Amino acid sequence: MGHNSKSFKGAAANGIILSLIETAKRNELDPEKYLNYLLQKLPNKDILNSATSRGLLL
Repeated sequence: MGHNSKSFKGAAANGIILSLIETAKRNELDPEKYLNYLLQKLPNKDILNSATSRGLLL
């Protein structure tokens, strides 16, 4: 049972990353630079401390 849970979480994480990459492409941005920007800036935003945004991200 634990194996399936890990597979699902990995698939969900993969879907999120692929979605971010496609968002960058559609907005004519460099996907690598876009991901780097998000990973550097988002952890510093106050909104990520709220329970609501955590629920959206998990």
